Amino acid sequence: MKIFEAYYNLSLRSGLKRYLLAEGRKISEIDRLYRQFGTYLSRIKGIHYYQVLLECETETEFKEKLDHLFNSLWKDHFEYKEMPKYFLRYLHFLHSANALDPSLNIEGLETPEDFRCIPESDFTEYAKPYIKDGKLTIIANPLLIKKLIPFRQTWPLEADEAVNVAKDFYRSMLPEMTDEDWKLKIEELLQPKTRSKAKATARYVKIVFPDSSEKIMSGTEAMEFVITDIGIRKAMSLNVMHMKENLVVRQINKRYPANYKSLEDGLWLNIKGRTEDKVKTLRLLTSLLRLPYTISLTNLTPE
Repeated sequence: MKIFEAYYNLSLRSGLKRYLLAEGRKISEIDRLYRQFGTYLSRIKGIHYYQVLLECETETEFKEKLDHLFNSLWKDHFEYKEMPKYFLRYLHFLHSANALDPSLNIEGLETPEDFRCIPESDFTEYAKPYIKDGKLTIIANPLLIKKLIPFRQTWPLEADEAVNVAKDFYRSMLPEMTDEDWKLKIEELLQPKTRSKAKATARYVKIVFPDSSEKIMSGTEAMEFVITDIGIRKAMSLNVMHMKENLVVRQINKRYPANYKSLEDGLWLNIKGRTEDKVKTLRLLTSLLRLPYTISLTNLTPE
């Protein structure tokens, strides 16, 4: 696939979330960035410049075209200010992903120069975001990944040898990392746990409309969507409770402001509970009001 095609590959793109989580970002922040990224990818696909980016033959050319798009064509016209940086951040992820799975065969992706991978007096961009309390939270350096990949077939029999490779790579730069820490990080790299499909792990809401189209949202977004669809005043008049409190309230419990989302005219939406709690209330509303869509929990993620 071409570099820009890798941006639209959903199965590949979702892998970035693991790296953002390793940076210490909150799930809600990661989900927000992921949705905004998808929004900008959709916008680019709707303009002529999509083809310009798609036809880039090298990573260098691709970065130059991205720079022109964000800093010239779309300068001062950003709804989401972090997106230019995020688009470049995705390139770093592609290098990590490609090192982990060379069969991806991303055309035009250039081998990073040594100074971008080999730590000298300081960590490179492939480690700086992932250091917390003196320890590495994930192995993202493509050069180190390539050195560790051969241990995949023999893991854990040669775990000690793999640890020595990682320790030699960073020399004395990560003194807080114990051998057990390294083994854990290497195992996560070589043999990542598969994601459970059980309903208990579902974190999103799927809304299916009469035309069979569907939308994936967070629990809070789904609550806001349905309440807005019903009408805020109508929702206030219903005898439906959510987590033992009205759906829409005039006053909030100031000790727990995160349990509410601001609406209009000083009103607040009650967003207490987990996603599954929100789905229970939303299903009750769809049944009571015969709303023209179905609501369920899902492991799918928003585009």
